[in-house]
Amino acid sequence: MGCALYGYTVVPLYDMDKMLFHIYIFYQTQLTTCFCSSESVKSILEISQLHKLTNIVSLEILDEQIILQIQQRGINLFYYSDLLKQGREDLKDLPKDVTPQSIFSFSYTSGTTANPLKGIPKAAMLSYRNFVSLIPSKGEIDINETDSQLCYLPLPNILQRVFNIGCWSTGRKIIFYRGYITKLKEDI
Repeated sequence: MGCALYGYTVVPLYDMDKMLFHIYIFYQTQLTTCFCSSESVKSILEISQLHKLTNIVSLEILDEQIILQIQQRGINLFYYSDLLKQGREDLKDLPKDVTPQSIFSFSYTSGTTANPLKGIPKAAMLSYRNFVSLIPSKGEIDINETDSQLCYLPLPNILQRVFNIGCWSTGRKIIFYRGYITKLKEDI
């Protein structure tokens, strides 16, 4: 949500199991910053060509060996918790140059429709207008700020992103599923 408010283009990635896809995505999008779990950090470090990636924001504390590998690749490491603290202490004004035509997100397929011979995933560039136009489509459903939504689909899934934007527009809380069905009760 913060990236959207400040006009940064979001490129959600599916699990890091298709390395060739990610090399292509890093190249095509010229991605400079990646927010990820500690497991994804390890996967990113296995990618030979990171192109413009200069920043990794880890959601978790990393061990010294991983930190050393990040430094050896010339990548800056930030922790999400530190960025939240810094943001609270030095809140920036929202930019005025984000337009409805600005690119909100690249949406890559999960690989099911990619060219298997070339290993190239398909992508769509989606504007702010594309996403905001979906907000009124909630119809007759009574949704408000006291409701919560369980985010069960992967974040790159377009339907999940539409649901999340619906939450932002109504002030609903988003609960993120960690991927373990046995811990679902804890997530809620």
